[in-house]
Amino acid sequence: MSDGVKGAVAEAAKTVGEAVVKPVADEVGQVIEVGAQSVFGKIPSQQNQQQKQRQDQLKIAEAQRRINWWKQIAAQQKSSQQGQVQEKMAKSQQQTQEIKQFEIVQKKQVKDAAMDVQRSRGEIRAGKGVGG
Repeated sequence: MSDGVKGAVAEAAKTVGEAVVKPVADEVGQVIEVGAQSVFGKIPSQQNQQQKQRQDQLKIAEAQRRINWWKQIAAQQKSSQQGQVQEKMAKSQQQTQEIKQFEIVQKKQVKDAAMDVQRSRGEIRAGKGVGG
């Protein structure tokens, strides 16, 4: 009977041991795993945060560089357009001046031609004044 009691006690202890030891072992394993993740997980997450901050700073710097580049292009275009407008205005003024000069010359030529016609007809009396 002692073998039966010992066997039953051993069997009960084995069953109780499995029921107690297995959950405890699982809990201990989880605690170790969580502890390892918390210890080792923070370092990479801090590194990840720092790396993310660096990447964000690089993105901001790149965006600012692009904004400045577009501003320079816009300023150059504006300057070029202003230069073209000024050139057109100067050209227009020059053409206007040339037209005026041409008109003056043409009027003078018409006037001279009219004078020549009058002279050829004898209508103009050179040197003769009033009563002469």
